[in-house]
Amino acid sequence: MLIKAELTDGVCVRVSPEGLTSLLEHNRVKCFERNNGWAVVGIHPIRRAQSPNGYYGLERRQ
Repeated sequence: MLIKAELTDGVCVRVSPEGLTSLLEHNRVKCFERNNGWAVVGIHPIRRAQSPNGYYGLERRQ
């Protein structure tokens, strides 16, 4: 299944879920289409890649 996405440079593409994840990690996506409509990066909640230890908070160890 390919996902429609608009990149930050205005180019519209269709990418695999893995490709979308990679583009999101590199901050190249402006918005992408979901089953219920378009998700705008920075406005709508988006899954993050899992941290190796499952923790997303600030690192407090020195």
